[in-house]
Amino acid sequence: MDGAGFYNEHSAQQQQAAAAGVSMLEQAASEVPLPRDGPVVVGDYGASEGRNSLRPLGAALDRIRARPEGATPPVWVVHTDLPGNDYSSLFETVARDPHSYARPGVFTFAAGRSFYEPLLPAGSVALGWSATAVVWLSRTPCPLPGHLFSYASTGERRSVWAAAAAADWETFLRLRADELRPGGQMVVTTLLSGPGYLDWMALVEAGARDTVDAGILRTGELEAMVLPTYIREPGVLRRGRAHGASAHPRRLRRPRRARPRLRRPPGPPRRARVLPGRDRRVPRLLRARADVRARRRPHALAAGGHRRRPLRAHASAA
Repeated sequence: MDGAGFYNEHSAQQQQAAAAGVSMLEQAASEVPLPRDGPVVVGDYGASEGRNSLRPLGAALDRIRARPEGATPPVWVVHTDLPGNDYSSLFETVARDPHSYARPGVFTFAAGRSFYEPLLPAGSVALGWSATAVVWLSRTPCPLPGHLFSYASTGERRSVWAAAAAADWETFLRLRADELRPGGQMVVTTLLSGPGYLDWMALVEAGARDTVDAGILRTGELEAMVLPTYIREPGVLRRGRAHGASAHPRRLRRPRRARPRLRRPPGPPRRARVLPGRDRRVPRLLRARADVRARRRPHALAAGGHRRRPLRAHASAA
């Protein structure tokens, strides 16, 4: 990922996809037990350069501060991402963006580590948020000759990727359950494939091949490229388990939002909510394809991803 604010400037679609989960985050912020002494810890898992976190976290902080017991405690907001993330842009964004959640009594921190590893002390997080980030896997399970995306693969390779994605989801839930306080809650937005999604990926891969034709990439470089992402099936999301407790919803229907709840005794329930959404990003490879075609055809139209209707679901806990 490019730094210097590149993601902040090119992630409006991800922001739109995550926006559907904000009302759930506000509800969670109104419900979670707040510590009687010590700070209220809010975790932001997969923050990138921070802009897409500002409004959701600001809305959650408004709800916390509106509660009588939440008016005065200090709040620690901990943004997490990989070690190579552009943390300078993140802190700059929190400090200067007009939509920042920054306010007196709220303190910003960062943790540079994968969210498939422990990030915060056990039992410390009151409220968690992760927006369109869990599609990224902890590693590339195996090569995908001829493809950039795992969802376009078939056969044994597809099975290998599916198993790795399911294992990562289990790991993510287990680690976040460890970090949540008793009664703490976490809201997760993620993606499901919808109509036209395979067509969208095929278009991006065709754009990548065009860069080879144009001499921008070598064939060997293209063959070595793969994005370590996986769009999990709804059943995998529902079967996620942590500490022996499962997040099995009773029903799943469209077009409402998915809210599997993660419970662990003793103490009040700890809940993880999952919201399938959508992502209509247009990678730079696609823009490169448009540039190549424009050079071939002076009147070529700008390339764009296939628009997809949102795929949402509602699930209640068993």
